[in-house]
Amino acid sequence: MANRLRLGLDEWKANLEREPVALATAAEPPVTSAADAAADELRAAYPRGETGNLRGQVRVDRDASENPAVAAAVVVSGAPHAHLYEDGTRYARAHPTFYPITNRHARDMESKVSAIVARENYTVTGAID
Repeated sequence: MANRLRLGLDEWKANLEREPVALATAAEPPVTSAADAAADELRAAYPRGETGNLRGQVRVDRDASENPAVAAAVVVSGAPHAHLYEDGTRYARAHPTFYPITNRHARDMESKVSAIVARENYTVTGAID
């Protein structure tokens, strides 16, 4: 009788296919928490102004894809004049607010998601710029 080596490739393949969904599910809380915290901080940092549009049009868009292996949220400053406040004009100085706040929260979220991925014995390299 010949020796047989059972590799269990079907089980390995099924586990491999489930892994991205499991990682995205685990990453969802820190991703959404970071986006919500950044949006709240932006609303507090922007001036009230006459209309309140700068504060009032900050929102968080959740990932709308049907892909269960994606955990995403995007912070949006939807006021049409937000870029003028952020970048300034020749008549008004710049008030860099959006990127300093969102980048800080993104770095915090990245470290939390990296820890989740590392717990699953994956190697995590690179960083958010």
